[in-house]
Amino acid sequence: MMFGLMLFGKLSDKLLSQKAGQQPTTGKSEDRLILMNWIGPVTLLRLFVYGWRAQYQTLWLAPILGTVIVGLESLFVCIPGQIYLVDVYGSEGARRC
Repeated sequence: MMFGLMLFGKLSDKLLSQKAGQQPTTGKSEDRLILMNWIGPVTLLRLFVYGWRAQYQTLWLAPILGTVIVGLESLFVCIPGQIYLVDVYGSEGARRC
């Protein structure tokens, strides 16, 4: 989980700085949802592969690695949504998360 948070932080800051012109705080709140748009469809593909590997009883490590990747992908979908709510609604958004 810590690896996923660090990876998300690096990628999010890099994308925001490219989008906002080297100042990540001047961008719009919707710019934080870029990673969600990219990773969301990949999650469906990864769940399909996980189910296929589990059904055909491949090596026990293959489905476990699939769940690790799904866990990372869920971080990349949930965190931008929560950050967006806090950016848009302020302290009210923090209570809704």
